[in-house]
Amino acid sequence: MRRVGTETVDGARIVHYRGTVTVRGLFAARDAAADKATRERRIESLDQFMALGMEDALIMDLWVDEDDRAKQFRMRGETCKLPDSADADPLDLTVTFLDINQPVSVEAPSAADTTDLGALADDVQDGKMDS
Repeated sequence: MRRVGTETVDGARIVHYRGTVTVRGLFAARDAAADKATRERRIESLDQFMALGMEDALIMDLWVDEDDRAKQFRMRGETCKLPDSADADPLDLTVTFLDINQPVSVEAPSAADTTDLGALADDVQDGKMDS
């Protein structure tokens, strides 16, 4: 990750970092793991990356406040072409942390706005996705 600059998010001055995660980099990190626990965590990360159907890379942005807490996180990339699809599908996820140690309520999105990642991972493993 490299430092991009200082910005304001939710009224707070924070430091913005950006990095890229590639399939090749995840394999290299997995193979370079010094101990079994680290290797297993990296294998899990690689499995999650592959389950997303990522083509090559994820661009990750992290905004950190003066207390070294994550204030915002963004992950972007392109997925493999799905069957019956002309184009790859974009992935663009941003999470902003507004309060710390406060109760939260979560409202589930409609079924039309969701994807079953388990089914997507099965499609990848079964070779049903174009590469």
